[in-house]
Amino acid sequence: MNHQVLGICLGGMGFGGLELDDALRTMLRQFRLPGEPEKIDRIMQRFADRFVEANKFGSIAKPDVAYVLVSAGWRGGWRGRCFRSPILTSPPLPSL
Repeated sequence: MNHQVLGICLGGMGFGGLELDDALRTMLRQFRLPGEPEKIDRIMQRFADRFVEANKFGSIAKPDVAYVLVSAGWRGGWRGRCFRSPILTSPPLPSL
């Protein structure tokens, strides 16, 4: 997939205000990922960039963090079922 086309596709998706897993589900509903790992990796990198850009004041401040979470989940075998990360969805711990 061309980088410009991918940027346009991801740019039109409303990731603002979504948690990482919900944003990933939104993306995966729009198009099917290719079978080649290199292409999937590039798509996940662009997704992470776009997610952080759309959620500037969210819990994930850097695209690298979003990319690592998504990649770890993808390589961990959840491919067909998007994950619900306890780190991202748990309420904050009380202060001591």
